[in-house]
Amino acid sequence: YCESSARFGFGQSLSNRIADKILKELKVRGPNGLSRTAISGLFQGNRTKQEIDAALGDLHFSSLAQRRKEVTRGRPSEVWFASEYLIRD
Repeated sequence: YCESSARFGFGQSLSNRIADKILKELKVRGPNGLSRTAISGLFQGNRTKQEIDAALGDLHFSSLAQRRKEVTRGRPSEVWFASEYLIRD
């Protein structure tokens, strides 16, 4: 309840600037989402993997973004979506 009330009052913004930038781009991309590689590319090498992991963790914990594993010919790809665009199986 408290989290929903805060989000209503302050919008869907976190106090984490990295997470805010990722969320903004996820909303722009809509149902296409962003791969983990594309998310890293948003910061042009100026953020560490740990910083990006923490930001994605904040978004996931706040139910603002969700990830999905997609099968590829090689390793599975991790794609992130703003929660309103998550395609459910």
